[in-house]
Amino acid sequence: TDTLLELMIQFFEMYHRFNFKLLQISTSRIGLESKICHEYYTSFKYAHQTTMVVEDPSSRSANVTRNVRPYRLTIMQNEFFRAYKATKHANWQFLMTKYITHHQDINIFTKYPPSDAEQEYLLNVKMDKDNAQKQQQQEVIVPIHPNQFEDADAT
Repeated sequence: TDTLLELMIQFFEMYHRFNFKLLQISTSRIGLESKICHEYYTSFKYAHQTTMVVEDPSSRSANVTRNVRPYRLTIMQNEFFRAYKATKHANWQFLMTKYITHHQDINIFTKYPPSDAEQEYLLNVKMDKDNAQKQQQQEVIVPIHPNQFEDADAT
């Protein structure tokens, strides 16, 4: 039996680490599922409607978070992380502090330096992003010349 504080810590940590790019939150099925497996995924009109997918409990075809844009998701994940750190340190005042803007916000790492496990996780996330950017930069489309496939012996 976990205490309320332990449940809050687990809740905020789970949603901070949750892979919203790949996974959906389903209210009707047990376990994690890829959001592209959602039976109505292709029916969403715009790509931004799938930034975050949370199935509507009353209608499986509806995404209750269809209006969450990538920038807002980033803010939400940062807030989940801030809440995780605040609850982990039982700092209720910091937990209840209103989010103003990214530039005016208190840096969570200044207030609570990351543990070794958190540093490793953040390093891995940064490395994954850097590798993805490098891979995108290396993928260059090579134009095909019309004579490229002609037989060299043909005159």
